[in-house]
Amino acid sequence: MKKLSIAIVLLLFLAIFSFCLDFGGVLGATPIISHPPEDPFYLEANLSLWLSAQMGKNIDFLIQGSYTYSTENPYFFDLDFLKIEGTGISLFYFSLGRFRASDFSGYIIDHRIDGLSFGLSFPWGTISSVAGYSGLLFKESSAIIMSKGDVADLGDEDKILAAPRLAGGIDLLFPELFLRQDLNLSFWFQADLRPESEVVSEGTQLPSINGGKLHTQYTGLGLSGPLAPSLFYDGFAYLGTGKTLFFFDGAYEFANILSFLGSLGIRYYSEEWNFTKIALRCIYSSGDADYKNDFIEGNTDAAANLFIPVSRQNLALIFSPQLGNIFLTELSFSIKPLSRSGNRTLEKLQTELKVIGFFRSSTGLISEPGIDPASEALYLGTEIDCVINFRPFSDLGLSLSGGVFIPNTEADGAFLETEREVEVIGKAGFSFSF
Repeated sequence: MKKLSIAIVLLLFLAIFSFCLDFGGVLGATPIISHPPEDPFYLEANLSLWLSAQMGKNIDFLIQGSYTYSTENPYFFDLDFLKIEGTGISLFYFSLGRFRASDFSGYIIDHRIDGLSFGLSFPWGTISSVAGYSGLLFKESSAIIMSKGDVADLGDEDKILAAPRLAGGIDLLFPELFLRQDLNLSFWFQADLRPESEVVSEGTQLPSINGGKLHTQYTGLGLSGPLAPSLFYDGFAYLGTGKTLFFFDGAYEFANILSFLGSLGIRYYSEEWNFTKIALRCIYSSGDADYKNDFIEGNTDAAANLFIPVSRQNLALIFSPQLGNIFLTELSFSIKPLSRSGNRTLEKLQTELKVIGFFRSSTGLISEPGIDPASEALYLGTEIDCVINFRPFSDLGLSLSGGVFIPNTEADGAFLETEREVEVIGKAGFSFSF
């Protein structure tokens, strides 16, 4: 038996290394100093190791795991990716396992899931489709927070995995359909798979922190392309539909969701002027003035207009609310100031400055605390961020960033002065690939 076990191990070893292997890793660290909170220093360090193997002429295997240390959680291990991907005929490609799924805009979903994706390429465009499950991810690394149950899980030490949801979608891209303009069509959905024992049902008369199930759908249209030499634009719109449970008049009832997400951006880019880019972007997500008690499941009538994306995105360094009852304008300027210096190393230094104005779409709640329930002000505040990126070598990256958020705490302002103050942050970044 011992000889047989050794033989099996040797055969597995030879089978693995009969493939074309490649492996490596990334070591990174991010110290952060901020004010507030009371403890101004935070450190996060990450070590990721990956391995890829060519399993056939058109099939590859990739696995990546990571360990993260932070001042809040010293031990966190995660499986970042585990997938098999490849191509069939020249028009077909697929990915199976754990991978990152995203709609064409990146604002509906941009998150890891476990499932299957595939695509077809044609002379006139591409079709891509994704279906996956989120319930095997760790909740610490999940940005899918859509319901009161998801929020309750964050404070439940017995819960380890993320919310069980099925998400999927289809994107169609028609490149240069007319006048060099690209057209995107998109349909995505997510279904809440929590067991009935963990949620409340319609007609329940006692309030619950778990809330009810939430199912949503998203239908989108996008256009992008050049307007003139060095001048480009992109815009998209999504109609959100679905059903949400809410507590009203002593019982839980279902309300239909009809919501909207839209964005329009314009940018100027010039390589001759030290790779200068000037960009202006507006993002609007619909809100609901009825949401006075809870940001999620806070509706008090039969129609819910709050937009709820599948995954949460980072909108700024400090103030980064979840899309939903948020309207923002962002003006950014980036440049490589030493690109004409003649020094190949210094040419890679890049700086970026952003000014972001945040507003509410309605007088309802947002995902962040501190809102004055009596205020009808829509202006939330302004954030100014500055980022310096420097990659002297292909495997070494350095960055410095800082930001300040100035909330609207004036008389009749959106935020309570006692709950919100000027916030400042400074971050350094280091990453080394090997």
